[in-house]
Amino acid sequence: MLKVIQEFPCMSDTLLLKPVFSRPATTLPKGIQLPPGWQHLAWHQAQTLLALDDPEVDIIVNTAMTGDGKSLAAYLGVLTRRLETIGLYPTNELARDQEGQVRGYIRQFAPSWEPRLVRLSGPELEVYAREAGLRKGTVLSGLGAQREVLLTNPDIFHYLHRGAYITQKDSPDRLWQRFDSDFELLFHVFGPPQVAAVLNTLLLMRCTMGRKKFMFLSATPDPQLIERLRLAGFNVREIDPKAADCYRSPEDEAEAQALAAQGWRRVSRGLELEFIRLEPSPRASEAWLRENAPQILEYFRVHSGSRGAIILNSIASVKRLLPHFQAVFATAGLTVRENTGLTGATARRASLEADLVTGTSTIDVGVDFKINFLIFESSDAGNFIQRLGRLGRHDGYESPSGFVPFDYFKAIALAPNFFVERLFDGPEASFVAGGTFDRFFLNEQIHTHYRRINEFSGYYKRWGAIQSLKIAYKLGHSTVKAQYAEAKAAFSDACRQVFDVEVLPLFGRVKAWEREWHEQSGQKGNPIFDVATSFRGSGDLPASATPFSSRICTPRSAARARILSSATVWRIESARRSCVRRARAIGVGPAPSAATRAPQKGWSMVKGTTRAGTPARSAAPVVPAPPWCTTAVTRGKSQSLGRASAKNTSSAQPREASPPHPQSSTARTPALRTAPSTSAVTAAGSSFAMLPKPILTTGPSRVRKTSSAGDGFHVGGAGSTQYPVTCRGRSLCTGTCST
Repeated sequence: MLKVIQEFPCMSDTLLLKPVFSRPATTLPKGIQLPPGWQHLAWHQAQTLLALDDPEVDIIVNTAMTGDGKSLAAYLGVLTRRLETIGLYPTNELARDQEGQVRGYIRQFAPSWEPRLVRLSGPELEVYAREAGLRKGTVLSGLGAQREVLLTNPDIFHYLHRGAYITQKDSPDRLWQRFDSDFELLFHVFGPPQVAAVLNTLLLMRCTMGRKKFMFLSATPDPQLIERLRLAGFNVREIDPKAADCYRSPEDEAEAQALAAQGWRRVSRGLELEFIRLEPSPRASEAWLRENAPQILEYFRVHSGSRGAIILNSIASVKRLLPHFQAVFATAGLTVRENTGLTGATARRASLEADLVTGTSTIDVGVDFKINFLIFESSDAGNFIQRLGRLGRHDGYESPSGFVPFDYFKAIALAPNFFVERLFDGPEASFVAGGTFDRFFLNEQIHTHYRRINEFSGYYKRWGAIQSLKIAYKLGHSTVKAQYAEAKAAFSDACRQVFDVEVLPLFGRVKAWEREWHEQSGQKGNPIFDVATSFRGSGDLPASATPFSSRICTPRSAARARILSSATVWRIESARRSCVRRARAIGVGPAPSAATRAPQKGWSMVKGTTRAGTPARSAAPVVPAPPWCTTAVTRGKSQSLGRASAKNTSSAQPREASPPHPQSSTARTPALRTAPSTSAVTAAGSSFAMLPKPILTTGPSRVRKTSSAGDGFHVGGAGSTQYPVTCRGRSLCTGTCST
C-alpha cells in the first residue's frame, strides 16, 4: 500500500485512498463476441446491454463510477446490435475525446457492418454548410442519413427540436422526425434548465414517434430527473454497481492480486490525498500555487516521468499562473501548457502531452488524460468528486521511447478552511490524518460536509413548462396540425404531470412579457421567453433595458417630478436611449431627450453628426467632416427617413478618386433656429466613434433573417445588407461581429 510522502509545508490533513476493483459479468449477453484478448465485460456493461434488449425498458440510467467503462456500455448496442446512436455531450472537448474512444471500440470489435461515425459541433456545422453551399438543416439531415453514430452537443439537438434549422415555411418535424425515428439517444445532462429541456424533448419524441430507448450516463445522477421521468410514465431502469455490491477496495496488495485473478478489473489506483486549508477568497488558490511552484517541481524531480494537472475555477487565474509555472519548470526541461475554453483545438490536444497542464472545467468534464499528480479547486461536492476522479485511472503513458509507468499518485485539494475543519477537527471528525479510507466513504463525507449549490427545485414548475408551451405551439403549425392533433393533447397532458402546471394557459403570461418588454424598452421581441426556452437557460438581457415586474411600483407624481427635473437623470436617460438604439444598429451618437423631441426626429446631415450606413466590425477614429458643403445637395436629406447620405471621402483615398469640389461652398454651420436644441442634444449623450466601411442604406428595406447554431446565435442573410450581430453580455457591441 501507499505511504504518505510529505513534500509541501502544510498541516497534516492527508489521507490514503484504497484502490477500487470492479466485478466482471459472470455471463455474456446473447449474441456478443468479445475482441481477442478480452475475457470479461464489467457487470454494469452486461446489464446495460440486457436493458437495451428489454422491450419494456424505456430509459437506462448507468451510475458506474468514473473510469469504469460507461462509454463502452453506452455503445455496445452499436457494436453488437447494429443500433444507431446519437451521443450528446455537455462540452465539445468531451465529444472529441469520446470520438477517439468510440473509434477505438469499432476497431477492436470490428463489426461486419462497419458503423460510420461523425462528430458535429456548431463551428463544424458552419464549415459543412459553407463548403457545401447548403443550409444547416439540409446538412444535418444528410449527416443523419449517412451515419450510424452521431456525436454532438445537446444544444444542437435541443434547437433541432425547436425549429432553429428550418424556415418558417418548413414543417416543424422536417428534421426531428428523421433523428427521432432512427436513433437511440445517449445523454449527459447537468442543471435544471438542461433537465427541463431533456424532459420536454423526451416527451415530444414519445408522443410523436412512440417508444424509444434513452440512456443517461452519470456517476452522480440528478434525483429530480429520475423522479420526473417516472412521473411522466417512463419505465426507468437504474444500473448501480455500488448498490449491487460490485465494487471492492482491497486492504493490501495480496487481496488486490486475488481480486485480479478472479477477473475483477482495477478501476482506480491507490493514492494520497492532501487537503490545503485556504481562506475562501478569490485568489487564495492562485497565491498558494505561485508560492509553492518550486515544491510542485520537486515532486516531478523525485518521481521521474510524472505528468500532472492543475484544475482551477477561473480562466484568469490560469492565464496569470501559466508564465510563472513555465519559467519554473523550464529549469528542469519540463513543459507546461494550458487547456481552457479559450484554447484552440490544436493547442488543447497538445496540452494533454505536456508534463503539466493547467486548465479549467474543460479538462475535468470527462476527458480521459493520463496523470499521476493533480491539484484542484472545487465549487461543490459533485465538482470535488468529479475532479478527483481524473486521477488514478492509468498505470502510465506511451512516449516515443516506450511505456512510462507511474510510481506514485498524489492529489492536492485546495479547499476552504471551514470545509477541512469539518472533516478533520473536533470529536466528531470524519477522518484521522494519515488514515486509510475507501473512495466511497470519502464521497459520502464530501456530500455531507461540503456546501451545496442551490438545486432550484422550483425551476421546473416556473420555467420548465415554458419550453413545453413552445413545443405545443409548433405542433399546431398548419403543416402538421392534423397529423399531430392527438400527439399535442398527449404532450400537454404529460407536461402537466411532470411540471405540475397547465401548459396552454401560459400563453397569456408569455404575451404579457412581450407587451411589458415593448413598453419598457421600445423594442420588439420577448427576451424572457427566448432565455427560458434556450437549452442552457441563460442569457443576458440588454444592460440598458429597464427591469420590469409587477412588483415594481410607479413613483408618485411628486417623486416623479423631482426625479425628472434632475439634470443628471436627463443626461443619463438620453444616453441610455441612445445605447438601446445603438445596440439595434439604428444610428450612433446621443439621442435627444423626450423633453425636447422624439429620438432621431428631424436630424439631417447639416445639423447632426455626419453618418453613413450601419456601423461595421470594429471602431476607428472619427473621420472629420470636410469644411465645405453644398447646401443644395445636402439640405433636406434626412438619415432618419432612410434617404441616401452624402458620401465623404477620407484622406486615405487617392485625390483623383474624390468628387470635384463645388464652385461655390459655404462653411458648415448649424441652422440658426435649431442650433440651441442641437447643441443641447449633443451635450446630453456621449460621443461615439464613427465606424468604418459604411454599408448600403438606399433602396427598399430588407427583412432581417435569423439563424441559430448549437454554439451561438447570430443574425444574417444574403444580399448587400450587412446585418448586425445580436450582442449578449454587458459590453456594448456595434457592427457585425462573431460571438
